[in-house]
Amino acid sequence: MKKLIMILLILSCLLCACSSEEKGSESLVNSYRTVVQEFLDEGDTGSAIAALEEGIRLTGDSSLQELLTTIQKGDVPETTAEPTTEEPTTEATTAAPTTQPTTQAPTTEATTQTEAEPEETARAGNGASLTHSFDASDWYRINIFLSNFSEQGFGTLNHNDTFALVKFAYLHNQINNPDNLNYSSGSYVMSTEVTDSTLLRFFGHTVEHDTLSKTYSGGYTETINYGVYGYYFPAASGEFNGYLSIADSMYDNGDGTYNVYFSVYEVNWEEYNNYGISSEYYYLTDYEADANWALEYCYSGSAQVRDYDGGSYQSYQLLSYDVG
Repeated sequence: MKKLIMILLILSCLLCACSSEEKGSESLVNSYRTVVQEFLDEGDTGSAIAALEEGIRLTGDSSLQELLTTIQKGDVPETTAEPTTEEPTTEATTAAPTTQPTTQAPTTEATTQTEAEPEETARAGNGASLTHSFDASDWYRINIFLSNFSEQGFGTLNHNDTFALVKFAYLHNQINNPDNLNYSSGSYVMSTEVTDSTLLRFFGHTVEHDTLSKTYSGGYTETINYGVYGYYFPAASGEFNGYLSIADSMYDNGDGTYNVYFSVYEVNWEEYNNYGISSEYYYLTDYEADANWALEYCYSGSAQVRDYDGGSYQSYQLLSYDVG
């Protein structure tokens, strides 16, 4: 709902800008200040900061930059007056506007203390989203992990569905680690070792190895043959895998697991065809993904994950996953 309010306000201001560029810009700035104040009134400092960063990118307004700096220092204003051309209630400045890159998550953590009462921090059990205090590496870690599933159109996770798990392992390696697959007589072969290591990495367990099949509602049956060298898949290419996931919120369950709610976006086809998926997209916040012209929202989902120590990197393992 907050995002919807913000979008409606911005669209309204942009329409005004068609008749007067100067008046439209001032209106857009005022709208952002109004949205930010609503977040502050609700005690949602993280969303207020995200809205200010978006406003600064779109308008380059220095007063929004000053307000962002003030909030990041912990001096949260109780009210935010709209600037006027006569006797402004906020200090005016003629400094050149500063902008921030659209694909980089903020690395400065906002303070969570106000003079009135402390804002809820993202600790286990208090209901606050961890994303409020995420830095760039936090966004990257959860976004790229979830994108391993959305890029291949993964559906509901069933840990007992051996066919789905083995197919996930194959598609993951085909997309991200093609050197892990061998080619033989018109088929790609995924060894038992590669299968097991992939499943352990993402799900924390392996499966019994055998020929697998699945019959779809239309009557078509897909078979994954298993032999001495591993699993055999028909050679095929040209699939579109230009999808990625961006976390909307993430909650600590207090037992080493987290509930995550996310949105899946499709990358502009021409950009994906020419460049693939830029690693910069995985650093985006949910607000930045919504505003990015090259990303189109597809659907939402939820997952439960747990921490995973990969030795040289930190990531997650999937406990549950559902989209729709």
